[in-house]
Amino acid sequence: MNFELSQEDAAVLNAIRQVCEGTGFGRVVIEIYGGHIKLIESSTFIRVARNNKNDKIRDESSTEALNPGAV
Repeated sequence: MNFELSQEDAAVLNAIRQVCEGTGFGRVVIEIYGGHIKLIESSTFIRVARNNKNDKIRDESSTEALNPGAV
């Protein structure tokens, strides 16, 4: 699929790619309309482990819907 992007949209996509590659987790949903990127949803999943044997591993997730009607 070929489409033209503005420099701003290309910078946003590059930043999203770097975060996903750097962290190894996360999900980003985008839509492309007329060559412009619209960020629909971004979410991360983080697992926190502590050194204390009595502490349990706690899972936390966060989802941010930027367009509630689209999720």
